[in-house]
Amino acid sequence: MRTKILKFIAVLSMVLLAFNGCKKDEGEEPNPTPQPKTPENVVVFDKEVVEKKIDTITNDGMLVFSSLSEKEKPKVGDIICSGVAQGAPQGFLYKVKDIQEKNGKTTIITEKAYLEDAIGDGEFEQNIIISARDVQAIYNSKGEQVENQIKLPPLNSSTERPYDVQAYDTKLESSVKFEIDTELEKNWKLKGSVEAGINLEFKIKTKNFSLKELSLIVNPELKGELKTSIEAKKALLDKDFKIGTVKLAPTTFFAGIIPIVITPKLEIFFHVDIEGKVELSAKVLELKASPKFGPVYDNGEWSFLGMNKGDNKNLIEASVFKEMKLGLSGELKAGLRTMADYTFYNSDTGVSIGVGFYGKLKSELPLTYEPDKQGVEAVKFDPKITLSAGVEAVYKLELNIFKLKSQLKGTKEFLNWQIFEHHIFPKFSDLVTSLDPQGNKVVACKVERMPSELLWGVSQHGFCWTNQNRKPTIEDAHSELGELAGTILDLDAYEMKVKLPTLLPNSTYSIRPYYTFWGGTYYGSELTFNTEQPKEFNLSVSTLNLKKGENSTVKITSGNGTYVVSSSNKTVATASVSDTNKKEIVIVAHNKGIATIIVEDNVSKIKKEIKVTVTEADNNLVLSANSITLKEGEHKVVNITSGSGVYIVKSNNESVVLANEVKAGVIGIIAKGAGNATVIVKDKATKQQKTIEVTVTKAHPSLVVTSKTAELMVGGQYRINITSGSGKYSVSSQNSHIATASLSGNAIDIVGKSKGNTTVLLEDKESKETVSIAVKVSPKEDDTRVPEGVIIKDGILVKWPCDKIPTNRHVTIPNSVTSIGVEAFAGCSNLSSITIPNSVTSIGEGAFSGCSILSSIVIPNSVTSIGKFAFYYCTSLKSITIPNSVTSIGKQAFSRCYSLSSIVIPNSVTSIGKEAFLDCYSLQEIICKATTPPETDITLGYSGKLIVPNGTKEFYQQATGWKNCSPIVEEENKKVDINEGLIAYYPFNGNANDYSGNGNNGTVYGAQLTSDKNGKHNAAYTFDGVNDFIKVPTSTSLENFDKEITINAWININKWFNSGSVGYFPILEKSDESSIGGLMNLHINTSTGIQSIYRGNIAYNNYKIPLNQWVYVSFVCKNNTAYFYIDGNLIGKKQMNGNYSYKKNSPLIIGKDIPGLVEYANGKIDEIRIYNRALSDSEIKFLYQNSL
Repeated sequence: MRTKILKFIAVLSMVLLAFNGCKKDEGEEPNPTPQPKTPENVVVFDKEVVEKKIDTITNDGMLVFSSLSEKEKPKVGDIICSGVAQGAPQGFLYKVKDIQEKNGKTTIITEKAYLEDAIGDGEFEQNIIISARDVQAIYNSKGEQVENQIKLPPLNSSTERPYDVQAYDTKLESSVKFEIDTELEKNWKLKGSVEAGINLEFKIKTKNFSLKELSLIVNPELKGELKTSIEAKKALLDKDFKIGTVKLAPTTFFAGIIPIVITPKLEIFFHVDIEGKVELSAKVLELKASPKFGPVYDNGEWSFLGMNKGDNKNLIEASVFKEMKLGLSGELKAGLRTMADYTFYNSDTGVSIGVGFYGKLKSELPLTYEPDKQGVEAVKFDPKITLSAGVEAVYKLELNIFKLKSQLKGTKEFLNWQIFEHHIFPKFSDLVTSLDPQGNKVVACKVERMPSELLWGVSQHGFCWTNQNRKPTIEDAHSELGELAGTILDLDAYEMKVKLPTLLPNSTYSIRPYYTFWGGTYYGSELTFNTEQPKEFNLSVSTLNLKKGENSTVKITSGNGTYVVSSSNKTVATASVSDTNKKEIVIVAHNKGIATIIVEDNVSKIKKEIKVTVTEADNNLVLSANSITLKEGEHKVVNITSGSGVYIVKSNNESVVLANEVKAGVIGIIAKGAGNATVIVKDKATKQQKTIEVTVTKAHPSLVVTSKTAELMVGGQYRINITSGSGKYSVSSQNSHIATASLSGNAIDIVGKSKGNTTVLLEDKESKETVSIAVKVSPKEDDTRVPEGVIIKDGILVKWPCDKIPTNRHVTIPNSVTSIGVEAFAGCSNLSSITIPNSVTSIGEGAFSGCSILSSIVIPNSVTSIGKFAFYYCTSLKSITIPNSVTSIGKQAFSRCYSLSSIVIPNSVTSIGKEAFLDCYSLQEIICKATTPPETDITLGYSGKLIVPNGTKEFYQQATGWKNCSPIVEEENKKVDINEGLIAYYPFNGNANDYSGNGNNGTVYGAQLTSDKNGKHNAAYTFDGVNDFIKVPTSTSLENFDKEITINAWININKWFNSGSVGYFPILEKSDESSIGGLMNLHINTSTGIQSIYRGNIAYNNYKIPLNQWVYVSFVCKNNTAYFYIDGNLIGKKQMNGNYSYKKNSPLIIGKDIPGLVEYANGKIDEIRIYNRALSDSEIKFLYQNSL
């Protein structure tokens, strides 16, 4: 049948609709298309005619029909076409060359036809949306067909694909997911997942039956991540590895009444280009992207849309080569490539357009470089390694269906950015020597350009001896010299120090710094030094007479600084170097007898002996103290060091002091109120009496801040709130050139001035207690990712136009912004989420008004004011976090937030504007933490449930605005049962018994009782770092936990146990003593900080714990996330991962780590608590404060 055809609509739809189907943008009326005079020589065969009457279609274009009527028969020179039908699975488009009739059959001989001839003059533009229902088959990387996981409801009516895809089904945007876990080649694995989909845009214009304009725009939708591990000694490779294929069914659509048939296909590749030597384990790519690009033809010239430098940068979120361990000489380029192919009718003509996302690593280390394992001299060149990323378009066009007969092929990079450039080798400074307070030789050097662990693993770094042949004496294990410590000076430098306590006197030594990485071992310059003649070693006494329970101090009158002390009979007397004076030996008498105390000078190796004779104590009444000073609420013990054993203890003023004998020979004194009191101690047997004069001063609340660290940009501000203290403070910065600090009520405002690190010191003027805050100031970030058109002036975000909101509907405000201006985002109905940096201090009037799909927002603790109408008419806003830094909330700030169900107003808020919560129909309750009702107008616009702090209900019932709320209720007093879930508790009060009630008592191996953090005697254990530990046998109660655990302990590290370059302090471990890992593990080291293992998974926090200081360490595991606390404050959290082995039915070891690496604690441990549940922040804080 001869038919008229719409203008060029046919051509345009054909090319663009290559991926099944078209759909007009919703709400947009189509422009009327001029109707040209239709060519008379076009014949469209109906589907019914093709299916019932066609017998044969050959590859060379011969068609055989049965029983065609005269009206249905074409003429020579006609153009014939058909859509998809049985017998013509891909349709056809031909020009009739000859017609033959024989035996009732009509044979049509054809030749190539062109779309321009079928359309005539016209112009057509169309968005093509691919339907998920059009997926015909999915193939994996091996070419195997896999199950289609896309779940679609059955069609309600016809199975025919309608013109409007939205009425047909869901469009194909990231709908097809490929799970990848395959070996690409030997020693090369690829793992991850990719989700893919695609849209097309098509525009065409013809005139006088020839092509004038054509644009083929592709809009792929991609997200996923890929990880790989590869080892290639020498490689030269440029290859695409197919990840998967999505085959889509042939589809008919119409330009006017002309059927156009396309057969689309989507292919995903992993593209790799290697030249050199590589060992790599990394997350190669993490991607979320929807770029728009493609070739454009205009009156004989080709150009590229969206493929010029800088195009599409706001439509692509990509990170490359993360979590990387690397060895590279040469160049490595890897990434993801997706291709969209489609052909027209049953021809070989079509289009292939795709996009590739890649990361590229380039190392200047020569491929021939082989480090000399014995060599000491540093290499004479300074190679670098760079990481860059880019996006490139890939295209191949064979448009033989047009008279243009264009063939176009190539790649075009339109985005490229450099991520980093680093030196491969470090730069060592000259070595310097000094003496520490104990007289030990210390060697130090600065390491500039230290390789980042994010780039590659530095397996070892430190110092090594060199022998007479000037060769390093270290072996592969790189055993360290003495105690190694490191300090990060700034972002670009690191300082290494090594303490050398065992040097021989009057000797010559040579030492070098080194580090080992994938390129080999790199050495710094050598330092040679001589040790001095040792000093003479003498003690103040050689004999000592003590009574049982007494202690005495022996002075070291001359010596060389470090000493080793031991006792021949620890049951009679023990001895140790004083914690406060390293030139004194403290000797404690335990039982009647004779013991020899041996003191060895570590340098001269000379030994001295002290003969100690211990006799029974007499019955004279002796107290360890006769006067003490306490603060209200404090308690202290005084020991009865001598007496009959039976005593009467009482206080002469119990309103000031309570006193009793808490256990044999120990007096407990508790301060009740300020004043003076006398505690009287009477020996019942001898009638002797002693007194303890007690002075109690008024207590001040502990000084507590919300954070002890602050990170900010130059010009930025960071606020830290003071949550506890006397209310009278002073604050200062150690370096005001880097950051300044000032007080604003009960808050500290820190302002960054220049790059660097400093410390802000807060002092409570009443209690004299101080808190140090570590401040890190970074240079201002370059706001290059801010779209053109966004206005930022003098730190104020003036306007972010709604059409500049990224397609993912999320905005990240740059760190240079200090204030969000008036109506900055007003009316942006396409903004769903936002990240506000802690440089912002105020949110202006109407800043987010009318952001109708904004569902949640977190305001940083730098913001002090929320302006009026700030979130007015944010109808989807369900939750908002207001920090304890905001002091004012403006008029109608949250008015007409219809979805807001609950809001918490922090204690810092002092004023709230009129009708702040007007027409918040879903608001069920307001929780106000302020102990004084914030000032407000006559109405808040809210009259529902109000929850207020305990003891403040009456105030709120009388306060303007608040009194209209009903009901007004006070917060419930939640009692903390701190023993719930407690499976082991070791207070170490004179023994290693378990006080949880589970009977998990420990056996002590070498560890000695000592004073705890409060000065209480025999209330903690000290471990010597040699072979001391405590062992608790296996028990079912110690394994009574599943997915949650909490471990708390007080520790005081004397020195690190060195294992290689890393210092360790093991707290506890529950393992089978034969494998790395364990059921639970908590230890400290100088490399990763606090490290924990639970059920074979590991996590760590790089907090640096100081030496010779009591610290309360807590670890909580919940939902496979580790939470780390220091002194009751949360310092960080991290997902646990790994696959270490672990066994149940294993002992609990305290003060010792895994065999094979056997590490011992050198210091003190106390108050270990283990729970089979995750304690809350408040419970951790309670335990910390209660134990002080």
